[in-house]
Amino acid sequence: EVSSNLAAAEAFFEAYNEGMHIPVDSPCVAATKAYYNTLPRKPSQPNADGMIAFIDHMVTNTGHREYDPACAEASKAFFAAHRAGEDELMANLKAAKAFFREYRKGTKIPADSACAAATFIYADRIKKNPSFPNAMGMITFMQEAINNKDNTLDPVCAAAMEAYFDSYVDGKSEAKANQAAGVAFLDAVAATPDYSPESPCGKSAQAYMANFEL
Repeated sequence: EVSSNLAAAEAFFEAYNEGMHIPVDSPCVAATKAYYNTLPRKPSQPNADGMIAFIDHMVTNTGHREYDPACAEASKAFFAAHRAGEDELMANLKAAKAFFREYRKGTKIPADSACAAATFIYADRIKKNPSFPNAMGMITFMQEAINNKDNTLDPVCAAAMEAYFDSYVDGKSEAKANQAAGVAFLDAVAATPDYSPESPCGKSAQAYMANFEL
């Protein structure tokens, strides 16, 4: 059943990425929500909540489709990881890495993105897995990028994120991945005279530090 659910979700996002809309009065929407809500054992409550948030956001906006290339790449990476047998945490990390790789190209995060709405819900549900400070940093980054219509990933955050994802995907611990990201962040700040703590990257770093406990 888990494999079937993942295949259905993947097909849903493929259709969405190809330009399809969700009709406001779609019986499929009602059936999908009822199915997820009545599952006695959900393989992933955060994923189920994120999926429902995605659908609700589109329906609330009269079925309007706001294409989000960064989220599209993230969803593809997530499902590819699951098909390869990766656990949910690793699939999430690979999805996040794909998101920032696309964002770094200059891709904008639409303010009305259903994908972004689902991401906020999902991130809220997994705040402690693997790390509450990292989750808050991610949420803050997306909120700032959307609010400021900022589609640039400055070299400071790019260096830190790449170091974190590369370390974690390579099997390093959360502590080691954070250490690698911290070193890369400080090195990049020293090499970037125009780095601004008020940028989405700067705000994200502040959120991380505010929630970090020694």
